Amino acid sequence: MDQQIEFRALLLRILNELSYDARCSFLFVLGDTIPRIQRDNTTFLGTLTAMESLFERAKISLDDCQYLIDAFEKIQCYKAADRLQGLPSFSSSSSSSSYYYYYFRISKFSTFCNNSSI
Repeated sequence: MDQQIEFRALLLRILNELSYDARCSFLFVLGDTIPRIQRDNTTFLGTLTAMESLFERAKISLDDCQYLIDAFEKIQCYKAADRLQGLPSFSSSSSSSSYYYYYFRISKFSTFCNNSSI
């Protein structure tokens, strides 16, 4: 499978598991990095659009998602940050089996950033 699709699918799973409050905090902490209209749209679609803006502005890529890790850590979404922290480089020549090992190892996490995880 295309590495870009795998990476974006992982991001979708992370965003899907964020609580409403975590999405609001995430958009707030991104600040002027994304347009104001995107910061005001706290729906899943709005958060997804903001994520696309981060790709377009070269804040995140297959090779570097440290910006996202930092943002999740700032809002105390440590499980989301941890899922991204140890990712193998998608653009390297490493086999996809290492990605799937990593994914299944960390997929045990349930909902991110709810009241019980803070």
